Amino acid sequence: MLIENKDYTSAIHAQYELIKNYLRKVYQHFFNVDTVLLEEFNSFLTIMAKSEGFPYSKQELIELIDQYKFVNLEGVHLDSLAKEIYTSISIFFNQIQTFINSK
Repeated sequence: MLIENKDYTSAIHAQYELIKNYLRKVYQHFFNVDTVLLEEFNSFLTIMAKSEGFPYSKQELIELIDQYKFVNLEGVHLDSLAKEIYTSISIFFNQIQTFINSK
């Protein structure tokens, strides 16, 4: 919606930690905890990545989490960046959905 309204800066800010937040929520639900500790989260990523048929390696998950962590918006084509981030997130969630549906 933000991209459709050409509010690219807000779209970028809304999207930049979406994958990380999603994986943190999965962790919290899986272990029934409120707090996510970094070391335990890293172990969780390892477990997920080793699951049969899971579409990402641990390194790929970390790269996805960190990919847009620090975005300098100066001199950047905001529309292109917002669409790039959206595409990356869409691919991630589509692959996760395909994985879930295969179980």
